[in-house]
Amino acid sequence: MSGARLAELGAALGARLRALPVALILVGLLIPTAWIGYRDAASREALYHLFYSHAVAGKCGTLTPAAQRGFDLLRTRLLEAHDIAPETVRELRVAGGVAADREWLNRGLGGYRRWCASEGRTAALRLAAG
Repeated sequence: MSGARLAELGAALGARLRALPVALILVGLLIPTAWIGYRDAASREALYHLFYSHAVAGKCGTLTPAAQRGFDLLRTRLLEAHDIAPETVRELRVAGGVAADREWLNRGLGGYRRWCASEGRTAALRLAAG
């Protein structure tokens, strides 16, 4: 290999090595951001399921005072632990209620009874457990 070619390869390698710290810094900045996005998505999903369970228990008549207290406690914990915008909370509450309505309607005439005996009871017990 000629000296010119070695110098050229050395310059190319040097440029890559100089870019490495920049790449590592960018990765270091992106990983926490991705984790925060994951955490936010997980907290929104948990809140959605909480609203869904509350709506199911309400539709099925299994929403006891203990289940309501558990719902209030869980909702408060989630909202205190995560910075979720009020409009997002409203959207999740509506989406959970709509999903419960759709499940209710999908059961057909009287088919909701079995659904309420299983999912409605489970939702109330889960809420009551807090």
